[in-house]
Amino acid sequence: MKKFLVSAVLSASLFSYLNAASIDKNTLTINFEGYKTANMIATAGTVKNPKYTFGKDGSSIKGLLNGATATFSPKNIDMGVELITNNIVNVFFKTLNGGKDVDVKITNVIEGDNQGSLTAKVSIGGQYETVGLHYTIKDGKFEAKGVLDLFAFKNSEQALIDLAKAAPGHAGISWSIVEITLSAKAK
Repeated sequence: MKKFLVSAVLSASLFSYLNAASIDKNTLTINFEGYKTANMIATAGTVKNPKYTFGKDGSSIKGLLNGATATFSPKNIDMGVELITNNIVNVFFKTLNGGKDVDVKITNVIEGDNQGSLTAKVSIGGQYETVGLHYTIKDGKFEAKGVLDLFAFKNSEQALIDLAKAAPGHAGISWSIVEITLSAKAK
């Protein structure tokens, strides 16, 4: 019986090890989609050069991401079109938080078989909003998605109004919902 228990524990440990996954932290990107117009047309953007800190255990997603942080300046947002980037940086974020840095801390990472969840605590202008993200690992790629509601932040309504006024392509409507995507190569 003792041999059976030892064998079962070793087998379970080996199975867990073989199924453990992590990510290549050097490939981690932060992307997002905001929405405009009555038809809710998506506008995608990316964060360039965020400053990351990671957990010390890189052998698993939980070990690497639990407690990880990201900080970025709105000036490092790229919408792919200079005019749109300018409106986001100099109109939206100026009203939302005076153009100050955005901070994100990841907590509560749960790992499953090629999927899991994590919680991101987003700080804008000294206020925090918690965002749940679901992740999958498929074809060598880690991808976590969640939705941030900007109305959690005190100046967001005015920031969205200012953005809609500054950007004729919004047709008077800027939505408060922003889809956030974290992606990286899985390893």
